[in-house]
This record gives sequence, C-alpha cells and structure tokens, in this order.
Amino acid sequence: MSAIADARLLAAGLAALLAALLFPAAASAHGIVAVEDLPIPQWLFVWGASVVLIVSFVGLSVGWQRPRLERDEWRPVAPWLSRLAVNRVTEVLAGLIGVALLVITVWSGLYGTEAPGRNFAVTFVFVTFWLGMVGLSLLFGNVFRAFNPWRAIARVAAGGFRLIAGQQPPPPLTYPERLGRWPAALGLAAFFWLELIYAPPGFEGIQLSPYTVAIATLIYSAYTFVGMALFGIDKWLDRGEAFSVYYKMFASLSWLEVRDGVLGRRRWLAGANGWGDIPGSVAFVLVTIGGTTFDGAAEGFLVEPVNTVNGWMADLGAGPVASLRIAYTIFLVLTLAAVFAIYWGGLRGMDSVEGSPPLRTLLVSRDAELPLVLDVVPLPQRPHGFGYDPRALVVVRGTDRAPEHAKQLLRTAFRLTEAEAEVAMLLADGLLPEAIAASRGVSLGTVRTQIKAMHAKLGVHRRGELIAYLHRLR
Repeated sequence: MSAIADARLLAAGLAALLAALLFPAAASAHGIVAVEDLPIPQWLFVWGASVVLIVSFVGLSVGWQRPRLERDEWRPVAPWLSRLAVNRVTEVLAGLIGVALLVITVWSGLYGTEAPGRNFAVTFVFVTFWLGMVGLSLLFGNVFRAFNPWRAIARVAAGGFRLIAGQQPPPPLTYPERLGRWPAALGLAAFFWLELIYAPPGFEGIQLSPYTVAIATLIYSAYTFVGMALFGIDKWLDRGEAFSVYYKMFASLSWLEVRDGVLGRRRWLAGANGWGDIPGSVAFVLVTIGGTTFDGAAEGFLVEPVNTVNGWMADLGAGPVASLRIAYTIFLVLTLAAVFAIYWGGLRGMDSVEGSPPLRTLLVSRDAELPLVLDVVPLPQRPHGFGYDPRALVVVRGTDRAPEHAKQLLRTAFRLTEAEAEVAMLLADGLLPEAIAASRGVSLGTVRTQIKAMHAKLGVHRRGELIAYLHRLR
C-alpha cells in the first residue's frame, strides 16, 4: 500500500468515526437510555443468532486451518506520515485534550444539569468514551494511551519531581508479576456494576445521576494515581488500569501499531498473538464477555430469578433499591462464574477427548551439541496394508537454549502450567525453593506443591533428577 493510500485510509476512518461520535443519538447506554423491545419475534432472534454463531465457527474451522497471524509482518508507514501522527506536539495536545475532558466530565457531573440524558458527564462516559474509544482503538491502534488523562497528569508530576530533585526515583514497590492484569479485571467488573446495577434495570425513577458519575470518576482517578505512584506509571497502566488494558485489548486487533516511536502497519488481528501471555489477561477477557452476557440476560431470562431474590431480600428488611441491587449483584457474580466455568470446562474437555493418543516426549543427548527432542505419538492398532504394523509416529526436532523456548517446551510437551514452568526455570538456575518463594511472592508450600506436580509430569522422583532433567532442556 502506498503512502497516499495510507493517508487516505486514515483520513476516511477518522472522518467516519468523528461523524459517529458527533451524532451519538443512535447509540445506547444503559445509564441514560432504556432498552426497547426487539422489532422481531424473540424466537426469530434466537434462531438467527444461533445460525450466525454456528456458521461463523464452521467458517473459521474450514477456512482457518493453519496459523495466519504468527509471523510479524509489521512495516513502517511513510516517514512523513509517521512523523505527522507520532511526535511530541501531538502527544502533548492529546494529553491536554484528555485532561480537559476529564475536568469537564467531573465539573458537569457536580454542577451541571441533573437530567442524565442532557448532562455531558453521563453521555460522554457511557457513549462517547465507553463505545467510541473502542472504534478508535480498532481503527487506529492504542490511541487511548495518548489521550489518557491519568497518564498525562502523572507524567507531568513525574517531570516536575525530576526537575526539582534532579533524578527520577524508582517506584517504591515492585509490581507482583503473579497479579498480572487481575486488578484491571476487577476494575472492569466494578465499571460493569456501576453501569448495569447501580441504577437497577426496570426500577422506575432510579437513574445513574451525573453527580454519581462525577464522584465515581474522582474515586477511580485517585485509585489510578495511587497505583501509578506505588508501582510506576507504565507498569500500572499496562496491568492495573482497567481502561488502558481494555482499549489496548481492542488495539491489538488493529492494523496500526507504534513501535519505538514509529507508526507502522500490520495484518488485522495480528497484534492479538501474545497479548494473553500476561497472567490475568484471560480473566480480563472473560469479565468482558460475562459483563456483556449479563447485560442481555438482565433484560431476558434473568428477570424472574432476580425478582425472586429481590423478594427474599425485601423480606429480610432491605429497602426496595438496595434489595434490587443485591439481587442483580448476585446474578452478575453468578454470570461471571458461569463464563469462567465454561472456559475452564472447555480446557479440561480438550485435555480429555477420547481417542486422543497420549504424547510421550524424550530427550536424546548429543556430545557438544544441543539435545534432540523426540515426540512419540502411539498410533491406533488397525490394518495398514504396509506389510508391517506401525506402532508409533516419531517427530524429531531440535531444541533452543533460549529460556523462553525451554519454558514453552515444558508447557507444551509436559503440560506444565505457566507458574510451574517459571518455577522450573528458576530451579534450573540454581535457586532453592525458599528463594523461589520469596522472589515470586508466594508461600514455600505453594512452591513445594508445584515441584511435586513437576515430578509427576516429568516422571522423576527427586529434586536432583528434576534439576538434571531441566538442564538437559537448556
């Protein structure tokens, strides 16, 4: 694609998105717009949705039989276009716009009109920001990073401190890697609660007021500033700040990405490869799915169960609004739990499919060379007509001394969990279980349990045998 085509595509996408954001009347947000009945029979909607889902999965299974997103095909766009989009001036302007919108949101919520449908705070948070930024992220990549008001304010504060003190001190705390993106997942769940439950669906006279939106914005801002002050700006934005993680998730699907200050293009969806490697990433996606599922179910088959629990809460003495909030909260938690259970059940099911031949991995040592890995797959006993009876398929491949490759081998060949593979690499580096527990921020009992699991999966009986086995992989 030429530089002119790049520029035209960017301009066309930006114009379309700006038109959608300037005229958001057709958008729907539960904080300000009531849900209307479907214009078609419910049975037709259910059947149509089911057919679309089935056809989609059949199409993926038939048309996507080999990896298409594994290769990194990122290429820089024209230098003038990259300099125009990514530079110090645009970053400062974007940060100023983000801070201005944050201030206007808070001010409008505290002092503006009390009508939710006419107040800037409610409309901006639940329509322009919550929905519009998703489109921006899909079209143009991680643009929220530039407009993030909390990042802009924190960077100015850090710059002022560095100017006064003459240095930039490290964060007072090290972010626990095992937490991953779990704080962001919890933050996203809290936002769903505010949007979908604080103003209970179907409860006349109760709406999400602008004042509540402003107070929630201030509380979340304080929470974000504390996280960045304790763990560092970039670390908290990448792991703990819900909206940064949310929009970065969609940005990973985009065709544009900035690397080392240079704008480039890649295949659509290619950025999703590897996004989920950080602990808690899958949980974040499941919370997103669960919140959306509850959003629809709360207006459908959950109405009667919610009313039943609401009656129980009222009988226990809870007020009408409190009882309804409690009932909806219970079913939000149950919905999230069901989504998590379906996911983990699917993983368990893939590991226990009948007819799947067991995989046995062997290592063959070679003098002065890397060991060979032999994957032995038993073949089903059936006549082949070869004049002999093949019993197994043996796949011979080399190894790599790169730690990440050794860890990946442990996970794929021996089905170690991510945590077990990390403990295994630390054992191979010579660390004792006590030191591993301290470095990972877990109990000694947890590490010993993981080591026992590795003994069983690798077929060894003593720690010395385990370490020797791991050294052969490295």
